[in-house]
Amino acid sequence: MCSETSHMGRESNGAGVAYPAAARNQRAEELITGISATRRRGDATSREHPQRRDNAQVLLVDDEDLALRVLGHRLEREGFNVTPVDDPIMALRKIHARPGRYRVVVTDLTMPKMSGIELARSVRAVSPATLVILHSSDTTSHPPYVDLVVPKFRGISQLIDGLAKLLERD
Repeated sequence: MCSETSHMGRESNGAGVAYPAAARNQRAEELITGISATRRRGDATSREHPQRRDNAQVLLVDDEDLALRVLGHRLEREGFNVTPVDDPIMALRKIHARPGRYRVVVTDLTMPKMSGIELARSVRAVSPATLVILHSSDTTSHPPYVDLVVPKFRGISQLIDGLAKLLERD
């Protein structure tokens, strides 16, 4: 049974995933590194790609709450309309309910129930025009139904730049 939470409209299936402290700390460090790198650059990406401020609908899928909050907040600051979802099955239900609603799906690779690659394949089958970005620590594969693979360790600004470039050519 799905329940709504107040944070950015994020939906949850109520099944929390527990991670060892070391994994949570590593993920937090990756996100903070990305934020720090963006601040050092002066957030120039906002001025370089003003066309991304068209309120593009982005479905953000990650089973980690911290990633959803940080990435979702940053994408919203950049002008995107973000729907964060912590369950890939729920994300797929949203795509099925309204194919074409989301211009882009940004998904993590490793999640319970369904991988980001499986989600990308399913999204492409239901909504072929929807762009898919795989945001992952593992960047060794680039399936044909994924438009862009962005390494998490490169930071949030690379995700934003990649997203902007995809929307420019779309």
